[in-house]
Amino acid sequence: MKAVLTFQLPEEQDEHRMAIQAADMQDAVAHFDRWLRHEIKNANRTEQETRTMSRVRRKLADMLDDYGVDIHD
Repeated sequence: MKAVLTFQLPEEQDEHRMAIQAADMQDAVAHFDRWLRHEIKNANRTEQETRTMSRVRRKLADMLDDYGVDIHD
C-alpha cells in the first residue's frame, strides 16, 4: 500500500509544513504527557500543584480524544 500527499506550493506551504511536522508534534505531546505523569507520581510537589498537573493531564487527554489523536501508538 502506498499513500501520497500532494501540495500546491507555495500556496499550501502551511499545510505542507503541518504534514511534515506531524510525527514530531505527536512525539512532543507524548513526551509532555509522560513528563506530567512522572511529575504527578514522583516529584516532590505540593498537593495543589499535583492536583493542577493532574487536571492539565486530563484536559490534554480529553482534547486529544476529541480530535481523535492517539499519542500512545
